[in-house]
Amino acid sequence: MSKTDLPLGIDFSKLTPIEHMFGDDFEETQQLAALFEEAELYLASFAGCEAIKRAYFGLGVSDFIGIFLFEFLPKDESKERFLWVVTGDVPSACLAADTCPDPTSALRAYIEHARGMCNVRSVTLLETVVLKHYTQDSA
Repeated sequence: MSKTDLPLGIDFSKLTPIEHMFGDDFEETQQLAALFEEAELYLASFAGCEAIKRAYFGLGVSDFIGIFLFEFLPKDESKERFLWVVTGDVPSACLAADTCPDPTSALRAYIEHARGMCNVRSVTLLETVVLKHYTQDSA
């Protein structure tokens, strides 16, 4: 697959195929694998998801939060086939990939979405701990 999926503009250079995902150590790798399984089950629970075709790791912090991109076969051909899934110690959510070209964009969109679901302190923690860390890494 090329660096960018042109119809959606997804930057695959910022993603890791799920089979190559690893954390800073064995424990974090296990925690991220558990988040991936949670994300996979969450997406598969939707009636519109016929099967998961590919999965990518976007970003994650231990067992706190994981952001994954899934390519799946939708039951309705007119529906989106790429979705970001966020899981962890935050409310799980799916985000459209057409508005989020990379994991940091997906995290920003999730934070905006979370403002209406969580208290301000939780959202501020998400911004401080996760977003700033990944923004610095990608600079």
